[in-house]
Amino acid sequence: MTLNKKYATLIILCICSLSLTTPTFGQNWQLNPDKSSIIFNGNHAGIMFTGTFDSFNTDITFSQNQLEKAYTRVEIDMQKITVSDNYYEQTLQTQDWFDTKTYPTAYFSTTKFEKLANKPDTYSIFGELTIKNITLPVQFIALIKTSSQIATLDADFIINRIDYQIGSISDLEGNWVSKEIPVKIHIEAEIKDS
Repeated sequence: MTLNKKYATLIILCICSLSLTTPTFGQNWQLNPDKSSIIFNGNHAGIMFTGTFDSFNTDITFSQNQLEKAYTRVEIDMQKITVSDNYYEQTLQTQDWFDTKTYPTAYFSTTKFEKLANKPDTYSIFGELTIKNITLPVQFIALIKTSSQIATLDADFIINRIDYQIGSISDLEGNWVSKEIPVKIHIEAEIKDS
C-alpha cells in the first residue's frame, strides 16, 4: 500500500509536532535557585525550629520517557544555612553536629527512578545521601512535573541524624533534639540551552 504525497506530508507534520511537545530523552535541566529550597526542621526541648540550606547546586537529567537515564546530583553548602534561632544556627556548625569546617559539603545522588502506577507525575526515587563523609541509601516519593521549558520536584523525607553522627556525642538518645529530622525539597529547573 502506498500513501499519496498529501497524507505522507500530514503524517510527517504530526510526528514533528509531537517531537516538539514531548520531553526529549536525557533532557538536561538548569536549577533556578531563586525558586528552589531545601528546608529542615526539628524539635529542641519541646521548641520547634526550622532551617534552610541557602546554597546548593544540581546536575539534573530527566525525561519521563526514559527513566533509566534519569539522574540527579545535588551538592549542598553546609556552611551556608539559616535557622530560625541564631543559637541553633551556630551550634549546627560545630564539630559534634554538621562539623562544617571538616565537611563543608553534603551530597545526594540518585540511583534509580520508578514511576508509581495510577499516580500521575509521582515517582519513587532511590539514592545515596552523604553527610559528614557518611553515605547511606535513601528512598522517598516525589512529585515531578515537566513541561517543554520548566520542571518542578516536590518531596518530603526523614533522616535519622544519629545515622550521620549529627549531635551523637552531646545528644545520642535524642533527649534534647529530635532524632528524626524532616526534610522538605522544592526544586524548579529550566531546560538548558542546547
